[in-house]
Amino acid sequence: MKDCLSIQDQLEQIIADGTGMTAELQEHVAQCATCHAVLELHHRFDTIDMGHVPDETSFQAMRSRVLRQLNTAPPSRIHPLWLPAALAAGIVLGFMSGRSGGETSVLGESLASYANVAVNTLADGRVTLSYDITHRESLVAEPSDPRVGHILAQSMVQPASLYQRLEALDAAHEVFDPEVRDALIYAMNNDPEISVRLKASEILAGQEMDQAISEAFVALLTSDANTSLKLNAMTYLGRDYSEQMLDKGPDSADLPALYRVSQKTTY
Repeated sequence: MKDCLSIQDQLEQIIADGTGMTAELQEHVAQCATCHAVLELHHRFDTIDMGHVPDETSFQAMRSRVLRQLNTAPPSRIHPLWLPAALAAGIVLGFMSGRSGGETSVLGESLASYANVAVNTLADGRVTLSYDITHRESLVAEPSDPRVGHILAQSMVQPASLYQRLEALDAAHEVFDPEVRDALIYAMNNDPEISVRLKASEILAGQEMDQAISEAFVALLTSDANTSLKLNAMTYLGRDYSEQMLDKGPDSADLPALYRVSQKTTY
């Protein structure tokens, strides 16, 4: 069996290259029914019309023949290397046949999208299908619902498209909670697009006084060179200081907070 697997690999390469078989290889194929069947299978693959899709009656007849063969000759525990490819081809043909027969298949009814499908054969004859699956959902909720903030926050920090990130930022005005705030701070400091960073800083600058936002803007003033970002930071911190003075009175601080920050600001 080990020699047959090696020879079947050679047959596959010969078919792909269009070269001839050696006399020794021809002798083995003539004597070995398994390798001869593999060679015939490769020749049949070469003559398949991929544009032709069998009708439902033809597909059911093929399926019945295959099932009869499986019942009379159980497969070996050791499978040839081309089995995963043949299995994948069968799945595709079955799906196409189901659609052409006028019936809606299970895959056709599903809202999920399957991608990067990989097929592996196990020693006991079963197969492993590995794939990525995505599907679209809709959420109807109040803006204060934590799920809304969570989804928007993830849209800001994950590597989505620029349009998706900006769209999430636009919605942050209506949905502002600690998770959205932290996502905005992250986007302001780390997003590769300056348009996203500026948008995030503008939204943060328009929020109520918050210690996390103040600390983020102070850090930005001392480390970032972008003038527009600094102006948004100064706007927020200036309002923060003014409100503190209104609450505590002008004698509560001996040195304006913005002046202290300006001593560390880089230009």
